[in-house]
Amino acid sequence: MKIYSLYVTQSAVINLFDVPLEVKEDIREAYNVIFRNKKCFADAFEKFGEIGQEDVSDDDLPFIYNMGKLCFNDSSAALLDSGTYNQTTFGCDDGLEDQRMNFLSFALCKSFKMLAQYRGKTVASGKIFLHLYPTGYIVVHLAVYRRETDGFEIKTEEDLLELIHETKPWLNGKWVWESKFGCYSLGETFRQVFRYISMSILSEGELKIPKLKWKAGIAMTTDLSDKKVRQAIMEAKGIERAYVEASHQKNDEGIPGGILVAKDKYYYFASCRRNRRFILHSFWKINYINEFLLYKDKVYSDYLERIQKDRNEMRNLRLNKQYSFKLANIVGKDFYNDTFFPYTQLLDEYTKMLIPRYRAIYTLLSKANGFDNKRDKLKQALEDWLKDIDEWNKKGTGLEKIVAVLRNVSNFLKPFS
Repeated sequence: MKIYSLYVTQSAVINLFDVPLEVKEDIREAYNVIFRNKKCFADAFEKFGEIGQEDVSDDDLPFIYNMGKLCFNDSSAALLDSGTYNQTTFGCDDGLEDQRMNFLSFALCKSFKMLAQYRGKTVASGKIFLHLYPTGYIVVHLAVYRRETDGFEIKTEEDLLELIHETKPWLNGKWVWESKFGCYSLGETFRQVFRYISMSILSEGELKIPKLKWKAGIAMTTDLSDKKVRQAIMEAKGIERAYVEASHQKNDEGIPGGILVAKDKYYYFASCRRNRRFILHSFWKINYINEFLLYKDKVYSDYLERIQKDRNEMRNLRLNKQYSFKLANIVGKDFYNDTFFPYTQLLDEYTKMLIPRYRAIYTLLSKANGFDNKRDKLKQALEDWLKDIDEWNKKGTGLEKIVAVLRNVSNFLKPFS
């Protein structure tokens, strides 16, 4: 097994707020332009400049300690082959009253660079990308390019697995990663990254980052045929066998040679005859779809947690026979009407904007990731809440006023097809 080029990404989502757009009071003033500004993207071009313009003179611009300033990130236009921010851009509706709901982001003006050392030799180059979404989420990417050295050769499928293992940000592996922070394990490097994010965004306190769900992506060119690559990966020790597979004809439109998807990772592989730059360009487009799905999954998880919390509070009120409270006192009432329903519906509309080849990849990744199950759980939680509301209605509390809104949940929580 000869691998000519190999790229690995590890991606995860951090939530700054409990639910989208519920801005915390301890956000630093410099970040108000992102998290509290409903016209954040319209203002971004004038105030921030586009990506790469790190010499913006305004000292009040948001930045991450020891990592750099933030700029508008225009990479979201990639999936519709559009280089402009308008109604044709994936994840963007320029008619929104609250532009923060657009699936657009801010990013480090320059990616954070690292080098991986093993037995005294540089074996890989790494970069950390941070994408800040005004709804209150940060998507973290670690991108690793394996270097052609004698320090870490890949001769077997097990060697490939070991390399992927060394890119897991939650582990302290054999490699030492050199960056402007110093020389540390990958796990310690990311602990510092998260600490600097917390120090930069919050005016006081510390950002509580739970155990993150990382998703791996691998792109490679090899001397094996697509069929043999699939067989080699699936037979390698330690790889789970529950794959969803999609192969596409090779053409000049950026369609992958093949994709294998497991629950926690996906592989994109192509003929060694393909140009490395072409491989990388296609791979990052797939990664952007993966980012959207990870983001959407996290949004659903946070909404589900809020609904369960609100239901528990309502149950406690009922157990204590506190029936005489007004509609305005219902926990999270404005959140459901003003944010939850319009935003979940909008995320589905963005999915429909994908051109066919990327929509097929989205469906593939979504199916392997069990996203429909998450949607079903959210729908079930709302339906259970409706039953709770029906119980309250028997007490004459006036809760029936929000039933009509909640009934609409089935219209936009159906699995995307």
